Amino acid sequence: MEGKKSALSSKTYPAAEELLKQLKKCKRLEFLLIQNIKVTKSIVEDICLIDNLEVLGLERCCLEELPAQIISLNKVRELYLKHNYLSNFPEELFSLKSGKKSWG
Repeated sequence: MEGKKSALSSKTYPAAEELLKQLKKCKRLEFLLIQNIKVTKSIVEDICLIDNLEVLGLERCCLEELPAQIISLNKVRELYLKHNYLSNFPEELFSLKSGKKSWG
């Protein structure tokens, strides 16, 4: 993936599900917005391997849980999780010091 920003949705990229499987290779990615695509816990775990992420959006992704590894994203300053089916959050999410969090 060229560049440092990426926005994926089933409308803008019909084969986005296949592309998601390659995300862990995108080590320099700083901004990732995924919308309207079913995202599995294992894909979120792969996203957690992207060390440079500063903005992460997983909106309308049918997420039911977040892996604890989400806390390992030290550079994330904005986290968007709206319109999912989350009932539990890693407790550490509530203690993040900086940045914008949105999971309503």
